[in-house]
Amino acid sequence: MSELGEDSEIVKMRLEALALERDTASRPWLMSAAAGIVLFLAVGLAALSFWPEWNAEPGEPQIAVADQTGVDIANGQSVQRELGPDRFVQSYRSAIGQRSKIDLPDGSTIELNTDTVVEVAYTPQRREFRLLRGEALFDVERDPSRPFVVNADDDRVIALGTVFSVLKRSGEVVVSLIEGEIQVDRMADADRNAGRPVRSARLEAGQQLVSTNDREGFQVSALDRDRALGWRTGRLVFDGDRLGDVVEDLNRYTVRKLSIGDPALADMRVSGTFRTGSAEVFAKALVVVLPVTTSVDPANGSIVLQAAPGNP
Repeated sequence: MSELGEDSEIVKMRLEALALERDTASRPWLMSAAAGIVLFLAVGLAALSFWPEWNAEPGEPQIAVADQTGVDIANGQSVQRELGPDRFVQSYRSAIGQRSKIDLPDGSTIELNTDTVVEVAYTPQRREFRLLRGEALFDVERDPSRPFVVNADDDRVIALGTVFSVLKRSGEVVVSLIEGEIQVDRMADADRNAGRPVRSARLEAGQQLVSTNDREGFQVSALDRDRALGWRTGRLVFDGDRLGDVVEDLNRYTVRKLSIGDPALADMRVSGTFRTGSAEVFAKALVVVLPVTTSVDPANGSIVLQAAPGNP
């Protein structure tokens, strides 16, 4: 609120309230109402400025969509499939630019990042999830009798009581462990429950694992919490990342996409913190710091990044 004190709109409303006080000195109830309106509007502006849920595109739902029986999830809806008296599959999805939190029956929670689809299967013996796309943060209620398993492509994460996130993007899966301990397996067989892992790794709190399709081993490193969890506050943090990877990440948060017109630009390095949900703002910032120009693709309205003249 102190930061908003100098905002031009807040200052204007404050002056209007003071003017109202001079005009209505004999009507104290009106002064109280004016002060309440100013406070209400100030809080509203703060919410609009800092609440990341407002990055969603107009018309997008602001809660996760739970699947309805008999509706195909490919059509943007959800599906619940009954697999027997003790097992069911429930799918949840978030829209582009949206984040959603889901409370599970056992006390665990899932927080979905933008454009994410998670399938949940519960049995008396097992709590199993499949990350079909996107990114999710799992806060696991401890239950040694029922393992908590998350599958993403050929990778499987097993946890008891812990907090971790899983990101699935083209060619790789990234697992970030915030609390507790987990095991990550790379599976070779289509049936992950029956198959044996090709390789395994155990992570401790504060570690991150990257599994890529073109490498045999896992890459394990120290976790940068700001980079891994910045999306929860509506911001993405990059530190020497390839422009091609940055564009891919940013495109997950906005309907209007960025594209790279010159392949050589993809290897340029980008550092900084960017707010999710605005391809235009990122493109403008990029032009200032890199030898890049922008244009608009008339076919789809995407913002095309190109090398500036004289900088092949």
